[in-house]
Amino acid sequence: MELKGWQPLLGAALGFFALTWGALYNYRLNRKRDDAIREKEALSVALGLYGEISLISRELASLANSVGAWYLRTGVYGHDLPAHYSASFVFPEPILYKALAAKVGMLSPEVLVPVTKFYGYYSEAIGHFPKILEDNGRGISYGVEWVLTPAISAIEDVQSALREIERIGGITDHATPPSLQKAKDAKNLSDEMHPDFDD
Repeated sequence: MELKGWQPLLGAALGFFALTWGALYNYRLNRKRDDAIREKEALSVALGLYGEISLISRELASLANSVGAWYLRTGVYGHDLPAHYSASFVFPEPILYKALAAKVGMLSPEVLVPVTKFYGYYSEAIGHFPKILEDNGRGISYGVEWVLTPAISAIEDVQSALREIERIGGITDHATPPSLQKAKDAKNLSDEMHPDFDD
């Protein structure tokens, strides 16, 4: 039986359609698989940072409350924090944040922004801590606000991100934010005594 002229064209068109449909379907499957892999990787990054932030927050709150308690007791009289305080605190190195720096961008904006701000505030607080210690060779005296302001901001501002990580990670035992009462009381008093300090 002789093929009509349009039959090969129809066969070619159907073949092309089948190949195109197969390629698109395969692409869709691969895309879904890749998205699922990315979501799992992003969740792993978020959970890792969640643990590190929880640890750092406790140490940072301890520092802020200790500085606050000292200020409420004697700092208002113009004394610098005794130098021996430097041996009283251990500042955890943000190892995971540095190790996962290339993957932090995978986090959703509602997690990414507060988390990156947390580490920035943490670095600021511990970087300023030596400046509020007694140092007879230093001509400038720094106020406790240099430590208290970023410490309080770090812990309070990251809470929304921690709640979101708990939600997406299925964590039912929600972490309780560390108390910052003494730090806040001292910060408020310092603000009253130095109203020109720029937050």
